[in-house]
Amino acid sequence: MKRQSGKAYSRVLKTLALVMGMALGLALFLPVFGMQAKADDDNDIWGSVITWDDISLERGKSRGVDCSVHTNADSYVLYWFSSNDDIVSVQANEFSDSATIYAMNEGTATISVTLRIAGMNIDNDTFRVTVGPDHSSSAVSNISINPGNISVGAGATYQLQAFVSPTNAANKNVTWESWDTGIATVDSRGVVTGINYGHTTVAARSQENSQIVGTCGVDVYGAAVPVRGISLSQNALTLNANSNVRLGAAIYPSNATNKNVVWRSSNDYVASVYQDGTVAGYHAGTCVITAWTQDGGYTASCTVNVIGNSTVVPSSSVPGATTVIQPATATHDPAFIYNTCVGIISAPQGGTVSVAATKPLAYDVNIANALKLRPDVTLVVTFPFNGHNFAMALPKGYNLSAKLDATGWVDFLVLCNYQNKPGEVQVAMLN
Repeated sequence: MKRQSGKAYSRVLKTLALVMGMALGLALFLPVFGMQAKADDDNDIWGSVITWDDISLERGKSRGVDCSVHTNADSYVLYWFSSNDDIVSVQANEFSDSATIYAMNEGTATISVTLRIAGMNIDNDTFRVTVGPDHSSSAVSNISINPGNISVGAGATYQLQAFVSPTNAANKNVTWESWDTGIATVDSRGVVTGINYGHTTVAARSQENSQIVGTCGVDVYGAAVPVRGISLSQNALTLNANSNVRLGAAIYPSNATNKNVVWRSSNDYVASVYQDGTVAGYHAGTCVITAWTQDGGYTASCTVNVIGNSTVVPSSSVPGATTVIQPATATHDPAFIYNTCVGIISAPQGGTVSVAATKPLAYDVNIANALKLRPDVTLVVTFPFNGHNFAMALPKGYNLSAKLDATGWVDFLVLCNYQNKPGEVQVAMLN
């Protein structure tokens, strides 16, 4: 067994003193009683135990320790104790003078060893164990919640579990939170309670690094209030071209759970409607604006009469594109532009859009933007010229913007100059 200075040295002195004392006793005893030691000596049991010097361990680690026993007894028992099992626990090893100590948590505990012979405590020794942090642990890198999505009834509960990675993370503690406590709550143990119908997210956030979060989607069912009807702020209105007005929608009852509304226009060329209920007038005519409830499919409508004309292409027909007001000329036809944009945006995936023009016209920035948004679409335009009918195909992914002039236009006939080149328009005479 390894020995160190200080405490170990004092224990050696202790043993030597005991041995010398016994020798002196025998020297005085034998002359008086004629060197008859026999049975009386058998009752003089002695012994000593010497343990380790103080040691240190990292949390979560263990190690073996032993002790040195000196005795004249034929048999003895060693009892190992810890002053605090929550910090250091100790387990004696059978048939040996050793034990295994386990570092449970940071702190200091005292380990004592008692030598017991014939039912009597003969000697005792102690050493201290200091438990420090586990330096092999790592920082938290990820948190996942199992399961990742749950459904729970209003008033019911569900136990979630958070798993922190890596497994040797130093601090695996998390803080639970609900992103909408009006729908569901969660306590410090991860128990979710449904409050009201709807959807929200419950999260487990690392206490070591608040930027690391695990989430679980929570759907609460039951206690929903259904929609029973809808009405609009106006049933009919007159609107000038290039102007707009916002319609309001009232859902009944007022505490309905799902108040979402979808807006539609019967003719976007006359007037379009945005999903906040704003109606924009474009061309003279009449259309109907309708609001549908997502819950129940209830409808309410408003008849819109537009006065005058605009050369603006409705921006709702080209999502994400910038609408440009273009003057109408011999080749600049707003109706052609509008119909072409709507056809491109609403085309099926990888589809072909066919538009017929009554004469050679021009493409503009709105059509170019629509093609950017739908690079999967092929555009085919037919038009008459010099007594023949022609078809012009703009292939998928065609960069029409590169062909526009400074005013944002390019005529059909100008674009024909690029025909039949790789990646360019293809023009064919039909008859």
